[in-house]
Order: sequence, then C-alpha cells, then structure tokens
Amino acid sequence: MDIIKTQIPLRIGFVGGGTDFPEVWDQVGAGATVSTCINKYIEVEHHPLKKRHYNPLISTPFLDSGHFSIKSKGEIAIGSGLGTSSSIYVAIAELNNSINLKKMNKFDIANYARDLELRSGNIVGWQDHITASYRDSIHVNYNISNITVNIIPSSAISTLFQFVSVYYYGKRSITGAKLQAHLINSINESAAYFSELTMLANSFASELKSMKPRIQILGEMLWESWKLKQLTNPFIAQKNLSELLDYAKSNGCWGAKLMGAGSGGYILAIGEKDNCDAIFCKTFALQRINIGLHIEK
Repeated sequence: MDIIKTQIPLRIGFVGGGTDFPEVWDQVGAGATVSTCINKYIEVEHHPLKKRHYNPLISTPFLDSGHFSIKSKGEIAIGSGLGTSSSIYVAIAELNNSINLKKMNKFDIANYARDLELRSGNIVGWQDHITASYRDSIHVNYNISNITVNIIPSSAISTLFQFVSVYYYGKRSITGAKLQAHLINSINESAAYFSELTMLANSFASELKSMKPRIQILGEMLWESWKLKQLTNPFIAQKNLSELLDYAKSNGCWGAKLMGAGSGGYILAIGEKDNCDAIFCKTFALQRINIGLHIEK
C-alpha cells in the first residue's frame, strides 16, 4: 500500500461557539453556529509500512495509530482556537475512509471524526468537525433530533472577509480541556446565555446571507456574542485580555472576540483593517496573522 495523505483546512468560528454541544441542546433545545474554513492547514500522512513515533494527539481508536504523521502548514499552533485538533481527526477519518473503501459522506466523516476525538478523552462539540469536513463556510443548526448544515454563499463570506483580521494574543493560560469541562458543568446556570447565543448566530447568518450584508452590524453581533460567551465561563478571558478587547471596541473596532475555548490563542476582529492594525499591532504589539478563505479545488 502506498503512502496516502490529506490536507484539511482550519477554521474561524464567528458566532455560536459552545451551542454545538449536545449537552447544551438538552437544556436550551437548539444551537447554531456560523464558521468558515481558512487557508491554513493540517496535513496528515498514512505510512502503511513505516512505524512512526507515538503522537499523543492520535489515540487508541486507531489500530495503526503509529502510522500517521501530522504537520501544521501555515505556522499555526495546535490548540490555539482555530480547530487544529478537530482537523487532525477529520483528516484521519478521511484517510481511514479511503483505506477501508468506505462510502461516508461529509457529515458521516464529521460524525466519525468527532466520535474518535471523544474516545480519545477530549471534550468537543460539533462545529469544528463539521466545518473541516465540509471545507466551506457554513451555518449549522443543532437539535437533539437533527443537525442541518447550510452553505453560506461565497460572495457573502468574501465581502465579510474584506473586514476580518486575526491577531495572535499568546498561549492559553488554562487548558482547553478545563475550559470545555467548565462549559459542560455550568450549563444549567448558563442556559439563558446559550439560548441568546443561538438566536444571535441565526441572526448573524441571516444578515450575512442577505443581498447586501451590513458588515458593521455583523461586527456588533460578533461583539455581543463575545460578551455573552464571557457570561457562560469566567475563565474564558483574564482581566487584561478583556480590557484589551474593550479598548478595541471603544476605539473603532466594530467587534472582536477570542477564538476557540478561550484563555489565549487568536483574536478575531471585524472592522476597517488599518484601524484594527493600529489598535492590535501598534498599541498592543500583537502579531497580525495573514489569512484568507480556503478555496476548494
């Protein structure tokens, strides 16, 4: 058997993160997320005859786990809020699908990848696996009986991306596992916030898919989602990070948030790029990350 490989894009989540956990749907009744794939990638190779060194990201569900090798393309750190671990599992699910000649569709791949990651001991929702598997810009609605994936028109997401900037804040001070565990354990107290996040994600998607999306309104929605997300988890941002984002919003950035589970990683901002750079790069000396949309070939 020859070496085979696949390359999976990373993602940006705009609104609704956290509502993609089934535990949330049990309390709220529904969830919704809006996200898109970007031109940063995880590449995974399967080496059938060459034993690779053990990689802690690949766990016992893979009978030949040692035969997979992983690398990040685009200088993106694993565990930084761009869906790296989920993309790794989607890549391995795709390779297993190919090796075993299965006929799984995109949703089946996402489901399989998420199951593998859950079995590895990680606490994960659905958003990242679905986005990576579909390799597109998507609006997803979740409930106990059904998950619906809606593709966002490329023209709409391209218009938004003219005002999207990403900056590296730094490594997490709290592990993603601890942050996600707190999310699960505090759902009862946060149910109302998750309900608002779900409605906000659906409103964000409707505005984005309109004929002429109002980007400043989308920025305001992003900001509102960030404030709600902070209410669901006190560990998501330390005081200095929260103050940094408040400063950005008060000085012309239409909306900003920390991506992923929180506590570090990458900041997503919506606003005029020169203005956002003046805030994040010049005032706070953060590094801008050059990103673009993933274009499926």
